[in-house]
Amino acid sequence: MPLNLQKLLNQIVKHRSIFVRRFTAQNEKGQGASFSGYGIPIGGVAGLFGSMLGVGGGIIMVPMMVSKPLSLQARHASATSLVAVVGTGIVSSVLYAYHGQVDFVGAGLVAASAILTAPAGARTTMWMSNTSLKRVLGLFLLTVAPIVPIKERLIAAFRSAPPAAAPAT
Repeated sequence: MPLNLQKLLNQIVKHRSIFVRRFTAQNEKGQGASFSGYGIPIGGVAGLFGSMLGVGGGIIMVPMMVSKPLSLQARHASATSLVAVVGTGIVSSVLYAYHGQVDFVGAGLVAASAILTAPAGARTTMWMSNTSLKRVLGLFLLTVAPIVPIKERLIAAFRSAPPAAAPAT
């Protein structure tokens, strides 16, 4: 293990009580939330479906984290899930790439646009109330869910539609 990484790990272990207090998510009552007993099942479900379906953080982890018994604040759940999916994303993408299933140009375009818009989304969560964030998440899931089963038909219809006529000048 590189020396700098070893020093960092030693410092985290040495000062873990400060580290844990500083980086503990808050529940709806503003109290520290404990992931003991819940972190592994949430991660297991998100890892399985996240790597299988390309979802995980926002669709699996966040709803599970904001629900009882954890009842995390929505912004803490969103931030926690984003950090948690890094590992799932790396492992899954390497495996998919190994089997030739990755469109690297498409992935690069999607990643570039996501990187550009992610700061705006993260900043927005800082001023929204917990209730508003939960409503936005619920509305998003209710809007997207019906589209999933008919996605292929929508794409086919879009591709077969004749191009729009140019407006007359």
